[in-house]
Amino acid sequence: TKKKNNDLDQEEKYKNYYDSSEAINKIKPHRMLAINRAEDENVISVNLILDPEYDLNYLNNEIIKGENTIVRHAYDFITDRLSTKNPKNDGKQTPMRQVHPVFIAQHANGFCCRECLYKIHKIEKGRELTKDEVDYIVNFIMRWIEREVYGK
Repeated sequence: TKKKNNDLDQEEKYKNYYDSSEAINKIKPHRMLAINRAEDENVISVNLILDPEYDLNYLNNEIIKGENTIVRHAYDFITDRLSTKNPKNDGKQTPMRQVHPVFIAQHANGFCCRECLYKIHKIEKGRELTKDEVDYIVNFIMRWIEREVYGK
């Protein structure tokens, strides 16, 4: 993260994130939410650097082959871990120590649990996600992955 605008955080509530670097799988959920808020408030800019050895090989192999494995994984992860009325282990169902690009994208964009889904995307808790909501989440994740990896 890098600080963007001095005037927007006069109370310095985001000063821990002005110039920081941390492995995505080490960031605690509350810190990820604070980083997302600071970015939304235009206080910091966020740049996620994926592991080129793992992520680029995986993405190139799966996307270029046209098999859309990542899209299938995203649908599977969202459907299995997030879309139910009361997801099992809500708040802990998206791995932090795995390096799968979908998990990274979920944490980076507030799709990791129903609490974040509500706070960031205003999708209510306590009910199953609709097909349109699942599609929205997967499309958002895929656009984010493409932007982060390919700069699109």
